[in-house]
Amino acid sequence: MAHYYLEVTAGAEAGRRYALALGAAGIGRGRESAVAFDRRETAVSAQHAVLYVSDSGVVLQDLQSTNGTYVNGERLTDTRELRPGDEIGLGRTGPRLRFVSSGTPLATGAAAALPPPETSGPLPDKGPDMVRSTAQERAPAAGGGPDTAGPATVEYEARLKEQRLSATGMHRLIRDSGRVRKLLERDGLDSSQKSMLSSMHGAHRRARGRWLAALAAVALAAAVAVTWFALRARHYRRQLEQARALEAQLDRYDQAIAAARGTGVRDNAELERLMREYDQRNREFSSVRAELDDSDMRKVYADPLEQAIDRILAGFGETAYHVPAEMVQRVRHHVDAYSGRLKPTIARYLSRKPRYFPMISAVLREKNLPEQLAYLAMLESGLNPSALSHAGARGLWQLMPSTARSYRLRVDSTVDERTDPAKSTRAAAEYVRDLIGIFGGQSSAMLAMAAYNAGEGRLMGALKRIEDPMRNRDFWYIYRMGYLAEETNEYIPRVLALMVIDADRQRYGFSEEPSADAAPESEHDFDEFKQQPTDAPLSPSP
Repeated sequence: MAHYYLEVTAGAEAGRRYALALGAAGIGRGRESAVAFDRRETAVSAQHAVLYVSDSGVVLQDLQSTNGTYVNGERLTDTRELRPGDEIGLGRTGPRLRFVSSGTPLATGAAAALPPPETSGPLPDKGPDMVRSTAQERAPAAGGGPDTAGPATVEYEARLKEQRLSATGMHRLIRDSGRVRKLLERDGLDSSQKSMLSSMHGAHRRARGRWLAALAAVALAAAVAVTWFALRARHYRRQLEQARALEAQLDRYDQAIAAARGTGVRDNAELERLMREYDQRNREFSSVRAELDDSDMRKVYADPLEQAIDRILAGFGETAYHVPAEMVQRVRHHVDAYSGRLKPTIARYLSRKPRYFPMISAVLREKNLPEQLAYLAMLESGLNPSALSHAGARGLWQLMPSTARSYRLRVDSTVDERTDPAKSTRAAAEYVRDLIGIFGGQSSAMLAMAAYNAGEGRLMGALKRIEDPMRNRDFWYIYRMGYLAEETNEYIPRVLALMVIDADRQRYGFSEEPSADAAPESEHDFDEFKQQPTDAPLSPSP
């Protein structure tokens, strides 16, 4: 015969051992509990849990305690048959008890340390369980009569009274509401047995109710999530469709504006109407694209080059724009030229990037400027600090003497600091900052690049031609309207073409990781670049 015990291993009563008698044994702070804890153990409820002890084993059930009952660290949500060595926790931080099975009686109370629990070998023989199947247990007594309890109910009652019901049988019983109700209505059990049976069944029902409620909550949450994602997916599809439709409309407006501009009448009513309608569609496009990320926009632009230009412009902080079809065409033209007949020249420029870009990028970051502006130096000089233009501009950034002196560079017959890469880069960065300050607004970086090429006076003249400067003072408007000189109109497409190639060198036949160019640099080593015909890239500008 097995003897069962609980030993308190942690808590105010650590070391105390409780013998478990056959029947129901309550655990809690209530005096009537068989395993009673001191009131100082605040993690323990008055009626915390119950043990049902039979010859064949012990079953533990939580009684809806405030802090929960744990077995081996896992919170108990239903009944649990205990095994020797199992640790019972009353709350997460409350007392801990070890379940012990012994073949001989042990001392109880504030006892000395117990021998090791029997964790090996066969478990105590549970003996025969209910001899009838579940279907037989639920079958009503033949013939009916005033006692509606069938044979199975009577047998349950007998085994409960004689404390012969196995843990498995008890577990099955407390799940059977009809059987429990019949047992409670009969007079075969005493009040304490009925109370314990009622408590165990009630705890099971409450636990089941919580489980069903949790399941319902999960199902509801899942349904809400599915609905939300479905609505979101539908909204996303609509946004993509709208963006594609607006993109197509804007391309058509670009063509119509170019055609109207080609009539030679700059300020005719038709051109103004087209620009107003274009502006409205562009605002709608900007609003839609604000809700789409970069991967979405790749689905909007069918042309990979347009996608590449869009990513580059995003790096400049551009938001409310649509790349004109004419701009895409010009960038494509220069990409073809740079990866075709000018490939050796561009390869040499790219080979110098590791030497100069880290320094240039650091200066631009210090001045809070987009690092992509470093490509201005690549276009202006081919990243050659000695480059000299026919107009007298010199250095990485092709600064004119007067501009260089205004930004504290020494330029005289003895010293020309424009050839100092670091000093000229600082001067150029300050100059670009000032240009952004002068021409700030929408497309500030683009306007500053245009001014860097054309000069402040020419760009100011282009901006003065805008009919509605409060709304249309941006680079894209004056580009569409043709207010810039041809060289300046081509300048930004050339910069973008260099960036497109550098971002995807393999696609355009360039080495992924070019080594620094070992060829000597002369002030005229970019003559090949500036001597191209007008439909190819122009020379670095003064």
